[in-house]
Amino acid sequence: MGVAAAAALLAGLPVGASAASAPAPSRFGLANRCFAAQSTASHRFLVRAGGAGYRASAARSKGAMPFYFKPASLGVYMIQDRSGGLISVGSGAAVTPAATPGPSASWAAVRSRSGSFSLRSSANGRWLTVERPYGAVDTAVGPGSGDRLTLLPRSGCRPFPEAGLNAVGPVRSGVNPDGTVFGYADPHLHITADYRAGGLVLSGESFDPFGVTV
Repeated sequence: MGVAAAAALLAGLPVGASAASAPAPSRFGLANRCFAAQSTASHRFLVRAGGAGYRASAARSKGAMPFYFKPASLGVYMIQDRSGGLISVGSGAAVTPAATPGPSASWAAVRSRSGSFSLRSSANGRWLTVERPYGAVDTAVGPGSGDRLTLLPRSGCRPFPEAGLNAVGPVRSGVNPDGTVFGYADPHLHITADYRAGGLVLSGESFDPFGVTV
């Protein structure tokens, strides 16, 4: 990955069209994209099971829940369903949809050689797992046969909240044909201003890994 492409990923910019069509992206290439998740153990797709949790029960990708991957760090994501719930760890092995961004809703993506992914909780180190025979989604202490997911590009995701923009005018594509990124940089940025005087001058933070709502 070039320096410009890495900067775009860190800034939370959408990836280019060529990356969107890749059948098996890297663990960094999931950022700000929409996927259906298929269990490699049962070949069923994940859906939301009411308000209680998630289940691998859809036989086809058309019936799957689309999930939006919001980066919290390099290769680490909050995964938002179409209802706005974040896949989060609860007590014990439970996995539930939650409304609050944070470590419990954060997952490190681990890519296998086959191109499938395993997800490890940033909060408790447990692995997202699809249980047999009923497809319940929970967590396990270690990776196993039910932890790997095939991620297929989808549409219909609910985007994660971002800061509003007040810029107007024509929009130019940010990605050049050779994959480099075109844009503007403001080098005069007080990125650590909220730490001034021991954090007693400014209210709030200039950045949080769990998004603008935090």
